[in-house]
Amino acid sequence: MVGYDDKLSLLSYLEGRFGIPKDEFKDYMIFKKNRSYWMINESSQINHASHLKVMGAGMKVFQEVGEFLKPTTRFIQMFGHTATRATLEINKKELGDLVEGRFLLVDMGLDNGYVILSIENQVLGLGLLIDGSIRTQIPRKEIMYSMRSD
Repeated sequence: MVGYDDKLSLLSYLEGRFGIPKDEFKDYMIFKKNRSYWMINESSQINHASHLKVMGAGMKVFQEVGEFLKPTTRFIQMFGHTATRATLEINKKELGDLVEGRFLLVDMGLDNGYVILSIENQVLGLGLLIDGSIRTQIPRKEIMYSMRSD
């Protein structure tokens, strides 16, 4: 399990970058394995399993990628609706451009880093903002599902 300072650092990143309140995660424990962070609901039952060799538990929530801390798609899909910053609502044409490998040119007034991409108020996942252009970080299967016509 990560220590208090590391957990605070991760949650401060979420709050600072995306405006996701730290309180959203008060009932969760965070673990680190290699360059990945995992989150699980706090439970008194966890102490019963503490003697076991655990290969993985909970949901992967972050990956250290170069100079960035990248939230996972599932994590952002679960908690991104609480974000108040670094969010971008896109339309189907823009989503299609991202699928084709094109960048979206934007002026969001943000430092380089990740932004939450939504379509029709549904959080899709992340884009990576570098010098005013966004490229998708959303897995292809997620994009194809979002492009379906209803």
